[in-house]
Formats: sequence, C-alpha cells, structure tokens
Amino acid sequence: MVFGYDPDAAPFSDSEIASIYLDEDVFGKRLDELNECTYVLIGGTDADWLFTLRRADIIARMAEIVRSRGKKPVLICHYASTVLPEADRMNLDVEAYFAPINKSWAWFDLESAKSAVRHAKKPVIAFMAFACGALAGGLQEACDFLKQECGVYGVLFGTTKVKNAYNTSKMLLDTFGRNISE
Repeated sequence: MVFGYDPDAAPFSDSEIASIYLDEDVFGKRLDELNECTYVLIGGTDADWLFTLRRADIIARMAEIVRSRGKKPVLICHYASTVLPEADRMNLDVEAYFAPINKSWAWFDLESAKSAVRHAKKPVIAFMAFACGALAGGLQEACDFLKQECGVYGVLFGTTKVKNAYNTSKMLLDTFGRNISE
C-alpha cells in the first residue's frame, strides 16, 4: 500500500494472496448507494496492491459487477507505470483510467508514468494534475505538459474558490478543445 509500508512485516504467502476476495454483497450494497451516478471509480490504492500481487482479477470482477448494474466503471490507481500497462494487457473492461501525474512528479518516476499514460489504450484523466497547488503559478504550462507530453484526455482538479473553478475549467476546455458534455 502507498501509506503504511512496514519494512519489518513478512511478505504475504502465496496462500494468503490467493485468499484475498471481493465481498460481492458488500460491494453491491455500496453500489446501490450511488443511485443516479453514471460512472463508478474502482480501485484506488486497492488497485495498486492487487495488481502488484497479481490479483487484478478482483478489479476485473468489480468492473463486471459495476457494468451489470448499468453503470460505467473507471479504474483509478496511483502506480500508473505498473498498473496501466497490465490493465491494458488484460483488456480490463473499464471506460477510462484515472492516474496521478503532473509536471513535477508521478509515483515511482515521471518518465515511466508518462510512457504508461501516453501508451494507454483507454483515455487517461490526470488527477493531482496541478501538484496539490504547487503548480498554481503555471497552470497553463502544467496543462499543456499533460496534454502534449503525456497525452492525457482530461484533468480532474479541485479548488475552494468559485472564481478559480471557473478560470481553471475555462483553461482546460480551451486546452483540450472538447465540449464539457463529452
């Protein structure tokens, strides 16, 4: 996992890895709470460690369940350089990928993450795209980097001010040249 690494902990055994499962009833109840949502993000740090443990079958089952309920699954992960190529290799049935990448950093190293994003078979939406505010002085440059050098499809961002939300949204629409409904 990203947070909570214990260097003194023993690695999982093969039988422990094999015993990891998705409680489909609990997962289904959580999906029922989403009501009118069209897209459902699956994975997160769970995707990172399940892919690392070679248990991406659990993520694939989550995507299958989401689709069976009439919703569209989207994979979110942190380890773009390792998860995205494997998700592509297994033809994971999701609409898109969310991955943290920006001009300053990505998990592991920026070059391998850029390559994974650029070569992904599905659209990649960047999150943490403006480095949690660290790139606030150069948002257009950061946005251009994501589009031109990484090939991202779009950007997820957060802000606490209406004016910033408007200006950032306008910049993203201008940069990516798509209608907001796409």
